[in-house]
Amino acid sequence: VQPDAPPSEPEEQARPADPPVKEANPIEEARRRLKQQILSTKRKFWLKVAAFAVLPALLAIAYEGFVSVPLYEARSVVIVAKASNTGDSSFNGILGAVGASGGSNINEAFMAHEYVLSQTLLDDLENDMSLVSRFSSDEIDPLRRLWDLRLFGIDQRTQFQRYVRSSVNVQTGMMTLYVRAPSREESELISQSILNRIEKRVNLLSDNLFQQQVLQAQAGVEDAQNYLIETQGELTRLQIESGEADPQTRVAGIYESIAALQADLLDIETQIESERIAGRAESFETERLNALRIGLEARIDLMRRQLVEVDRAEQDRPLNALLLDYQRAELEMEIGQEALSIALTSLASAREQAALGRSQFQVVVPPSVGDIPWRPRPVASGFAVFLIGLSALSIVSLFRR
Repeated sequence: VQPDAPPSEPEEQARPADPPVKEANPIEEARRRLKQQILSTKRKFWLKVAAFAVLPALLAIAYEGFVSVPLYEARSVVIVAKASNTGDSSFNGILGAVGASGGSNINEAFMAHEYVLSQTLLDDLENDMSLVSRFSSDEIDPLRRLWDLRLFGIDQRTQFQRYVRSSVNVQTGMMTLYVRAPSREESELISQSILNRIEKRVNLLSDNLFQQQVLQAQAGVEDAQNYLIETQGELTRLQIESGEADPQTRVAGIYESIAALQADLLDIETQIESERIAGRAESFETERLNALRIGLEARIDLMRRQLVEVDRAEQDRPLNALLLDYQRAELEMEIGQEALSIALTSLASAREQAALGRSQFQVVVPPSVGDIPWRPRPVASGFAVFLIGLSALSIVSLFRR
C-alpha cells in the first residue's frame, strides 16, 4: 500500500481557512461577573430570610397547630363601690348604670388588683385546686408551662400572670379579671373562685379599717371620760378641803359687802365734812360719825384681809387663791365635758361610717368565655415570628456592614 500523495495546490486552495480567535471583551466579562455576584447575593439573602424568618415561622405554626394546648380566656368585670359618699374618691364614672348609690372606691380596687398578683392568691389556689401543680405538669405545653428557673430569676408566681391577671380603669374604678385555662368550664370555675376570694378580702379590709376607726373613737371616749372624772374629783377635793361649796359666790359676796361699806363710808365722810364746815367739829354727832367711820374702815380692812391672808384655823390658802384654783378646776371640768361630747360625736360618726360607708363588691360582668380559644393562633403566631425574624435579620445585617 502506497502512501497518500500530498494534495495538490488546487485542493489546498479549496479548503477553508480556520476562523480567527476572538479576544475576550472586558465589559462583557465584568457584566457576567456582576450578574453572578447579584445572583449569589440574592441566593444568600433568601437563605438568610429562610433561616431567620420563614423556618422559625413554620416551626411556630407547627408548634401552635400540633403541640400547643388550647387555652380559653374568661373575662369578668367587677367594681368596689360604696353604700354612700363617705370617702374622698370622686371617680363616679358610670356607677349609676351598675347600681352603686355612692362613688367607686379606687383604693380598694387597686388593693384587689394587687391581691390578684400576690403570692397569697397563688398559694390559696394551689391549696384548694392544685392549680399551680397542674399548670406545671404535662397538661400544659412546654412553652406555656410554669417553670421554676431560679438561675434566671424566673419563678412560678411571675409566670402565673399568663393565666391570671387583672387591670384597673382609673376613670371608673372598675377592675377587669382575665383567667385562662385549658377548658371553658375550668376557666369559669377558676374565675368564680378568684372573685369570691377577692370579695372576702375586700370585705375583710373594709371591716378592719372601720373597726379600727371605731376602736380609736371608743378609746377617745374612754380618755375623755377619765379626764372628766379626774377634773370632777379635783373640784370636789377643793370644795372639801376649803369647806366652801362655791368659793366664787363667797368671794363675790365679800366684794359686794366691801363695795356697800365703802359707799356707807363715803356718805359718813361727807357728813363729817359737812359738820366741820358748819363749825361743829367737836360735837357729839361728829364724834359719832367718826366712830362709825373707824368701824367701817376696820370692817373693810378685815374683809380685804380675808381675801389675801390665810386663816390658819379655817383654811390653808387665801380666798383669792382658792377662787383661782376653783375656777381652774371648773374650767378643766368644762373642757372635759366638751372633750367627752366631741368624742361621743366622733364615735357616733365612726359607727355611722362603718354602717353606711362599707365597701361593696359588685360583679358588673360575670365570667364569660368565648367560643374560640385565646390560644393557639397559628397564623398570628407565625406572622409575628416572621416579623421578628426579619427584624433580627435586619439588625444582624446592619452590624455586619
